[in-house]
Amino acid sequence: MNRRFISMNGLKMNGNHVNHIKSKPSLSLSKIIGYVEEDILILITLASTYFFRFLLWLIGWKQMNPAICEKAKVIEKAVVIFPHTSSWDFMVLILYKFSNPVVFKDVYIVVKPQFFEGPLKGFFKYLKCIPATKYEQKGGGFIKRTTDLFKNKERFHIMISPEGRRIKTAWQSGYYRLSEQLKCPVYIVGTCYYRKEIMFFGPFNKNPLEPLLSFENRIKERAKLIVPLIPENKFVGTSESLLNKIKNKKPTLINKKKVIFRVLVLVSMFVLKILLFG
Repeated sequence: MNRRFISMNGLKMNGNHVNHIKSKPSLSLSKIIGYVEEDILILITLASTYFFRFLLWLIGWKQMNPAICEKAKVIEKAVVIFPHTSSWDFMVLILYKFSNPVVFKDVYIVVKPQFFEGPLKGFFKYLKCIPATKYEQKGGGFIKRTTDLFKNKERFHIMISPEGRRIKTAWQSGYYRLSEQLKCPVYIVGTCYYRKEIMFFGPFNKNPLEPLLSFENRIKERAKLIVPLIPENKFVGTSESLLNKIKNKKPTLINKKKVIFRVLVLVSMFVLKILLFG
C-alpha cells in the first residue's frame, strides 16, 4: 500500500504506519517505535517552523526570499560573513534559522567563547555554534582548529563576523584565511533593519593575483546595502542611494505599526470566533 507524505521545505513525514505494519507482520517493536519517534520529531519540527515564521510575521519581518532559499540549499561549502552591530542581530538570525530548518541545517555560527563557559553551553552546541578565540588573543589557533574540524565534511556554511565584535572595528582576515584553507567561496549575509529581511550576496572568489584589500572591498560594496540596527557601529557604512531612501528613518528591531495592526487583527478574530461559535 502506498504511504502518504506531508512535505514543507524539504521536510517529509511518513504516515499510515498502521497499514504499513499490517502488511509486515514480522516488523519488530523497536522499528515501530522508531517510526513513531521519527514522525513525532517531524511534527515538532513542522510546528516550531510555523511558530517562528509566525513570530517573524508578527514583528514585521519578511520571510526568506524563495530564491535565496533555493540558492542556499545547493551551496555545499562556504564561509559566510555576517556583519553585526547589536546582540539583536543574533536573535533575529536564530528566528530565521528555526523558521527555515532545511536552509540552515548546514550552518555553523562562530560566537564568543564566553558563550560556552556558562549554563547555556548545551543550547549553543544545539544551535551548531563554534567558539572563537577571544579578541585580545589573536593567533590563538582558531583557523587551524576550525579547518581541522571541517576539512573532511562534505557540506558546511561557516558563519563568522568579519569584525569580531559589535563595535566599529576594521575587518579581520579570519574569514578569508578560512575560505583559503577550506578552498571554498565567501558569501555575505546580513539582517537589514530597513527592509526587515535577511539579505544574501555572493559568491565571492579571490583571484590569485588580486590583493586582499581589493577582494575585501568587493564584498564591502555589497555590505553597504545592509542597514544595521546601530549604523554608528558599522565599519563599512551604508550606500548613498540607500541613505537617500532612508533619510531620517531610524532603523528599528520591530515595525510597531505592523505589530499593533496584526495584534488587533488576531484579537478581533479571536473575539469574533467566541461571538459566533461560543
